[in-house]
Amino acid sequence: MPRLVFSTDLNDNTADLKVLARMLNLTGASGRNAMPTFTAANFAFTTESAAVPEPSTLLLLGTGMLAAGRRWRRGW
Repeated sequence: MPRLVFSTDLNDNTADLKVLARMLNLTGASGRNAMPTFTAANFAFTTESAAVPEPSTLLLLGTGMLAAGRRWRRGW
């Protein structure tokens, strides 16, 4: 399966690889023949679709402290 990957150091065989995209429509001989024609213009990246909402640190801390307080009141 063809993938678009990113690495901080291609000379290091232990460097992390990040898969940025998987191309699912490149199957068979026609897909294999199309790969050398790819350029940067064939890809469009948007940050809106990749944004993942994360809970705030204070909310997580407060929830953890509340749960620990309830356990402590029960006497473990």
